[in-house]
Amino acid sequence: MKLKLFQNIILRGTVLIFVALFLVSIFPSCNSNKKNTEIKNGKDLLKAMTSTYKDKRHKTMTFSQYTVKYPDGKPDTTIWHEAMADGNLRIDTTPFDNKSGALFINETLYQFKDGNMVNKTSYVNPLKLFLADIYYYKPDRSFQIIDSLGYNLNKMYETNWQGKTVYVVGADSRSDTTSKQFWIDKDNLYLVRVVDKIGDNLLDSHITGIKKINDEWVENKIEIYLNGKIYQVEKYFDIKTNVKLDPNLFNPDYWAKAKPYWD
Repeated sequence: MKLKLFQNIILRGTVLIFVALFLVSIFPSCNSNKKNTEIKNGKDLLKAMTSTYKDKRHKTMTFSQYTVKYPDGKPDTTIWHEAMADGNLRIDTTPFDNKSGALFINETLYQFKDGNMVNKTSYVNPLKLFLADIYYYKPDRSFQIIDSLGYNLNKMYETNWQGKTVYVVGADSRSDTTSKQFWIDKDNLYLVRVVDKIGDNLLDSHITGIKKINDEWVENKIEIYLNGKIYQVEKYFDIKTNVKLDPNLFNPDYWAKAKPYWD
């Protein structure tokens, strides 16, 4: 059932991933020789991440993405437009004149087709949670949500990932490849991987592209694997931060009335 929800949600795949949602997120450059010796568990790590970036992050953001799915092993590419404000995420999918897409508001997902709401359900997107929500929530709320999703904040170890040292929260060793876990770059304290379980299915999201834009770290590519096979690739472009956005973009009652934000 959860996998079906995910696939439906996924208008885009991760998305809605599991997203990414989501969601390109931007982090100011960080020299984190920031007393990492004080980081002993997942709670310590999340506190270090939020204290490092919370007051330095953009307030709003718009971006577009190439969404590549592999329904029959062959790539199928579409373009999505997305907007974020205060942790809320709007996704508009092609064809844009049809007014179809999704809204992530707090822990609620709204899905739209032809301008009409077709689904509303409680849903936490793990990628969106670790990339964005934790910077808007109070730590205790983040801990509660993460715990409810099945990530064990008491388990943590260090390993290497893509040539860098990372913290892995949710597992005790690299031999554990199936527990829910999130991976954080040790030097820069940003997300690089999330492993999630949906029933008997394993969803593994890799942030494989990160670059600096205006002295901020920006994810520009995410690869999502389902049970070890490539499921979706997201490539982000035309990223703009701190842009003026109509609040109604994130109001489900005004979904079809909101003006395009990508023009």
